[in-house]
Parts: sequence; structure tokens; C-alpha cells
Amino acid sequence: MGSAYEAINTLIKNAAPDVFGLIEQLVQPLMNKLKGTFQVADQNIAQLTTQMKLQAHLCATLNSVLVKLPNQKVIPYTGPLMEMFIAVLNSNNSECHEEALLAIGGIARIMGPQFAKFMQGFYGYLLTGLKTCTAYSMCGIAVGVLGDLCRSLEGQIAHFSDEIMKVLLRNLENQNLERMIRPRIITVLGDIALAVGGRFKRYLPYVMPILVNTSTKLVANESMDLEDLDYLNLLRESILEAYTGVLNGLADDNAINEFMQWVEPVTAFIFMVTGDKNSYPSVIKSAIGSLGDLATCIGPQMQTAFNRNPQVLQQLIKRGMESSDQSTQNAAKWTMNAIQKLSS
Repeated sequence: MGSAYEAINTLIKNAAPDVFGLIEQLVQPLMNKLKGTFQVADQNIAQLTTQMKLQAHLCATLNSVLVKLPNQKVIPYTGPLMEMFIAVLNSNNSECHEEALLAIGGIARIMGPQFAKFMQGFYGYLLTGLKTCTAYSMCGIAVGVLGDLCRSLEGQIAHFSDEIMKVLLRNLENQNLERMIRPRIITVLGDIALAVGGRFKRYLPYVMPILVNTSTKLVANESMDLEDLDYLNLLRESILEAYTGVLNGLADDNAINEFMQWVEPVTAFIFMVTGDKNSYPSVIKSAIGSLGDLATCIGPQMQTAFNRNPQVLQQLIKRGMESSDQSTQNAAKWTMNAIQKLSS
């Protein structure tokens, strides 16, 4: 059974536009089959296990369809699909909860702000996923869906952000947090900041000390193996992405003054990763972007901080300009122009 659904998913993933009509014809039969899995009673353990696996496969295949079809083809099905995915999340079948969450994230991306009408019914399941901080897969998927919601709902996520932030910050302080979830949570803090704008200033006294304290510990040493070095760079990149989200979110609502007390440690972190030969290219790219965001969002008040380390600043721009990655080169040019404007 699993191989058959994997084959179907592969066919859907690689389908050309001229067969989108055939793919759309799969939606209703797949929905009917998923609905039918909730109507079977008095099963033995073997039958129940088969049913659970079937639900997971059906959720995954429906998600493949959601990803492939144009949005306008999918929107008419979103209501019934949400009902069934919520039913899956409400079942005891933890095996397919992850697939249902992924599919709901897909619906959020498709519907954009209109997904708000589903939030009351879905919100509790999202929180449950976020709270499973020792289970990498489930919590990691929930964090990813939260990012989708921030980008789709934008400011509307503010209706739920207080409780969400409490859960995320509690997770970051949990010593038993599965470590690969930490960078994802830090990154999504930036997504929340971009979505809620100036409202994020109420979270700064809690968020920024965690980010700054974490950043001061991210020093590479010769005893690190490749796995630890990968993780260190992943954390660095996530912190820089979070700073970018916070800066732009506050700036969009003219609340950037709330960030001023954190300029020094943020700048120091950017300069630290710049001077570290162990920083990956993706980290350097993020550092360049964060530097440009500081210049753009804060303006001339950044000149003093930049003047303290002109050589490191030039080194960062130079590394960006000499990168083989075009997007990093573009980021370096944009940041250089933003910094030059400070003194013009």
C-alpha cells in the first residue's frame, strides 16, 4: 500500500500542466476514501494499524495535490479538506497527525488571509504540536506550519500571538528541547515579528535576551566535529534571520526605537561571525542582510556602531562581493549602498 501511494505522489509531483485536470479529478475520490476511514468500527489491532497507515498516506497524497494544482483549483475544496484534516488530528492516530499538519500548512499558503476563518477550529491543535518540544518531527512540523500562518494571515496572527509566544519561549528555555527544533523556533520568531509589526515590542524584553545570550555562546573551537559545526552555523543563521524579522517588523510600524538598546550586542554578533573562518556562506549572507537591515531600519544612528569596526565591516562586504552566489553578491551591494547612505 505504501509503495502505491508513494508512486502516485511521485506522478503528481512530476505532472505537467496539461494533466492538471486529471489530478483535480483525484481530489474527491481521495477525500471520500479518507472520510470512509472514520466510519469503520469494531476493528482488530491489525485492521486498525492498516487504517492508520491509510489515513497517513491519504493525507500525504492530498497534500501533494494541494501543492501541485493552481490555487484557484484547490480553494473550492478547502472547507471539506479542513474538516477531514481536523478529524484526523482529533483521532488517536498520531502516525498521521504530522501529515495532516503539513496539509493544513499547504491550505494556509493557498488561502492567505482567508485562512483566518479556520483558525479557531485549528488553533488548539497547532498549540498541541508546538508543545511537543521533545518530539522533533511533530514539533518541527508545527513550527513550520506556524511560519506558513504568519506569512498567510500576516497581522491577523496577532490575535493568537500572546499564547504562541509563551509556548515558544518556554520551549527555548527547556533544557530537554530536541536541539534541532531550537533553530526553527528562533527563525519563526522573526516570522511572527514581521507579521505582527509594532506589536512585537511587547515581546522584546523576553525574546532579545534569549537571542543575545544564545549568540554569545556560539563560538567555534577546534574540538568540534562536523555535526556540531553544522548545528552552530544553523543557530547563527536562525538568530540573524530572527533579527531581520524583528527589525523590519518594528520599522514597518515606526517602533524601531524599541530596538535601540539591543543594537550593540546585535552588531557585535554580526562582526563576530564575520571574523570567524568557520562561518558558512549562508551565515555570511544572513550577516550581510542583517547589517543592511540595521542601516536601513535604524538609519544614521547606526553610524557610530559601524565606525567602531570599519575593517570588519569592509571584510564582510568584501566576502559578499567575492561570493560565487549571485544572491549573496546582490545582498552585499544592497548593504553597501545602505551604509553609504548613512553618511551622505
